[in-house]
Amino acid sequence: MQRKSIVDNLAQALRVFAQASAGSVAKPQRVLLFTLGTIIVFTNLTFSEPRKAADLVGRGLSAPLWSPDDRFLAYTTIDLNELYVVQLNEVKAKQSLYRVSNLDGVGRRFAFQPGDDRLAFRTMVGAITSHPERIFSSSFYTHDPKMLTSNNDPILGPYRIENKLFYRPALDQPLISVDGQPWSKIVNLLDGSLSISDSTQTVRYTSPAEEKVEGFEISPDGQWVAAVVKTSTERQVRLIQIGTGAVLNLGKGRWPGWSGDGNRVVIIRDKPEVRFAELLVYDIKLGQTRSVVGLKDFWPDEPALNSNGTKVAFLHEGEIYITEVTGF
Repeated sequence: MQRKSIVDNLAQALRVFAQASAGSVAKPQRVLLFTLGTIIVFTNLTFSEPRKAADLVGRGLSAPLWSPDDRFLAYTTIDLNELYVVQLNEVKAKQSLYRVSNLDGVGRRFAFQPGDDRLAFRTMVGAITSHPERIFSSSFYTHDPKMLTSNNDPILGPYRIENKLFYRPALDQPLISVDGQPWSKIVNLLDGSLSISDSTQTVRYTSPAEEKVEGFEISPDGQWVAAVVKTSTERQVRLIQIGTGAVLNLGKGRWPGWSGDGNRVVIIRDKPEVRFAELLVYDIKLGQTRSVVGLKDFWPDEPALNSNGTKVAFLHEGEIYITEVTGF
C-alpha cells in the first residue's frame, strides 16, 4: 500500500470519529489522543526498502564496514583477498582500494584509520623471509600501503577501539595499539571461556563453566562486549559491561555488530521454520529492542550498523544492501 493511501484512509477515519464525537466537551480530547496514537503507530510502521550498496564482484562479497562519518562502506570479496570502498552518496560508485593476489592474511578484519581517508588491514609481508602478517594502511584513492606494525608473530586485527587501532597475537593475548601500547582493559577468550577485566586489571566477568563462548565483539567505545554463547539448546548473545561485569541477555541470536558510538548492537535471529532471518537492534540507553522491518524477501547475514545505529548494512546472496533502523 502506498503511503498516500494510508494517510488518506487515516484522515477519513478521523473525520468520521470527530463527527460521531460532536456534542461532548470531553470527546474532542479523545479525538486528539486517537490522532497522536495513530501518528505514533504510523511512524513505527514506516520503512524504506533495502537498497543495494555494492554489486556482486565475481565470487561474492563479505564483511561490510561503515566509515565513522557514514560516507563510505568498506567490504571484502568472499575469498577475503580483495578490499573495496564504496562512496555511499554515489549510485553504484565503486572505488577499488587495492587487490591482494595470491597472498594470505587479509581476512575479514579491517578498520578505518582515525583522522584520515585510509583503511587499515592485515596482510603478509612477502619481502621478509619469515613472511610475517603485519598491519598496513592505504588511501581510499590510490594504492600507497604504509606498514603500521613491526611484529614478527602471527596476529589478529586490526580493531578500532576508543578511536585507536589495535591488534593482538591471539584471542587469549592482550590488545596492543599499532604504536606498541597495550590496551588498559582485557578481553580474552581461551578454550571457550571469556574473561573480562577493567582498566584497573580487576576481573569483572568470567563466563560460566557450563557455557561455551564462541566469539565476541568489543564495542568501539571500549565499554561493552557482545558475546555469542553456546548453551545446551541454542546460541545466545549477551552484552557484558567491561567496567562492572553487568550482563544483558539479548536472547537467541548470533553475529553481533556495534554502531560506531557503541550505543546500539545488531544481531541475527534465524527463523528456519519460515525461511527468514530477523535483524534485531538493541539500544543500550533506551533499553529497548526493535526488529528491522522490510526484510521478508531477504535472508540477511553479517550485519553492520552505521555510526549511530540508524542504518544497517547486510549481506544477501553475495551482495550488500542497506536499510533504515526505525521504531526507536
